[in-house]
Amino acid sequence: MSQERRREKIDLEDYQAKIAESNRHNVFSHCRVCHYEWVTSAAGESCPSCQSKNVQYILCWQFPDD
Repeated sequence: MSQERRREKIDLEDYQAKIAESNRHNVFSHCRVCHYEWVTSAAGESCPSCQSKNVQYILCWQFPDD
């Protein structure tokens, strides 16, 4: 494997690790029942306002920075 190819592989692995880390700590959640919104560290939680399990989860890294 060429040096350039190794560097690309390392860059990709670094990028994937950063995305995985972001996913573990920044989950935007929206309750479809009471419309409460919050940021949490895990998908799959019920709504803290009404305890509904009908929640939409969006990973925060998907939002643009601007």
